[in-house]
Order: sequence, then C-alpha cells, then structure tokens
Amino acid sequence: MNVRILNPDVNKSDIQWKGHNFKLRVGLLSIRDLSAKTMKTIIVQRNRTPFSSLEDFFVRVNPREDEARALIHSGSLDSLDNKDNRASLLWAFASWQKRKKKTAQQPSLFDRIGFDHTGAITAIPDLPAENPVEKLRREFFVLGFLCTCHPIVLFKDIIQQHNTVKAKHLPKFTGKKVIFAGWLITGKVVKTKHGDPMKFLTFEDETGIIETIFFPKPYALFCHMLDYGKPYLLYGKLDSSWGAITLTVEKTRPIHILI
Repeated sequence: MNVRILNPDVNKSDIQWKGHNFKLRVGLLSIRDLSAKTMKTIIVQRNRTPFSSLEDFFVRVNPREDEARALIHSGSLDSLDNKDNRASLLWAFASWQKRKKKTAQQPSLFDRIGFDHTGAITAIPDLPAENPVEKLRREFFVLGFLCTCHPIVLFKDIIQQHNTVKAKHLPKFTGKKVIFAGWLITGKVVKTKHGDPMKFLTFEDETGIIETIFFPKPYALFCHMLDYGKPYLLYGKLDSSWGAITLTVEKTRPIHILI
C-alpha cells in the first residue's frame, strides 16, 4: 500500500498512532513498559517546548530505567542524538542516572567524562557500531513489530540454511513440494465431516502471503506449537484451485527456537 511506518519519536508521536500522506507515526502507547503517566508527561512537556537534547529529555521527563531503555530501543530518542547508535543513548542515560544519584562521595572517572561542571551530559564516547539484526531484535521486543521491515528478517540466517521459497515465487512451484518460511498471522479451526479438527492458517514473509491447510493428522501433531506472531518453517505441497495457491502442510518447525 506504499504506507511508510515511522518509529515513535518523543518530539513527534502522540499517545495514539497518527497518519498523514501515506505515513503512519507509531504512538507512545505501543512502547512496552511505558507508563500512562510518563506518556502524559512527554506530551505535556513537549507541548511547552520541544526536547532539545538527551539531557533535556531526561531532566524534564525523569523516566524510570525500564522506560528509558524501552524508549531508546524503540527509536523514540534517535532524533536527540546524531551518532546513530542506540548504545550511545544507553550510555548517556546511565551517566545521567549516576550523576542524579550521586552523593557526596569521591567523583569517579565515569562521572567526570560524562558531565561538565553543571552536571550536563557532554561528550558521549565513540562506541562500537551496533549489530543491525540485534538492534532490530531489541526494537521488536519493545514494540512487538518492526517499523522498517518485516520481522521475518530477524531470522534470515537460519532461513537461508533451508532452501526456502519466498511467497512471491510460490506460484512457480505449483504441484511441487517446497519449504516456506513464514510468519503466522491468522487462522481458523474447522472440522471434517467425521468431526476431526483441521486448520486453515495464513502465513506471510516480506514478499507476500500464503494460505495453508493443516489436515487432521498434521494438525494433531503440530497444533501445540502453532502460535500467532511467530515464524515457522513449513514443509508441504503447493496446490492451485481457481488461481489461488494453497500450501498443504505436512510438517512444521518453529524458527524462533532454532537460534
């Protein structure tokens, strides 16, 4: 649909999602561990004047540690730092938090390199570049989705080991057995004329969707491991009926437990 999903941003996100001109900005309510009180504080403080720096945000909002980490991993504070490294944001918060809790004890080296004489965050050190996949995994953990790509890419290394076929290429393999790596998104249970349960499930990857059928025997074997919002390797045969491609599944394996 050519809709672009934008990460949450403390200077731009409302509590709810909002959209304009084929762009959707993630709302603060989607961030794991972020309390309603902190969401409201962010909106109130931002409406007075936009947050100008990491320190400005930390001082005016005073988030809990779990909230700060969730905000950082979700990308909500990316616009307040020019290093494009969320590890730097974690370092900055840890430094600010340590300074805030500091008592009249002897200053440490960590205190001195993180703050100037006013207590403001100064130079954030050059930290190693982030692993792109790990960065996305942390983002997925706090949001439950990814803004810039499909979550199946988090498992691309294991998928590449299994000679899978992408959804957009499946029509070329009609009548053949294939392996498909897909994200379980929806489904429904029905019963055969003999009363045995079976299931129709829809899976997707970053290129498209595929409808699948779990007949009673494979459904009985694998129903306990089928969970929505998780990735699976599906082994089965592709059939075509009135132009619609369906994968009849013979067996499946959860991808997320293979890594």
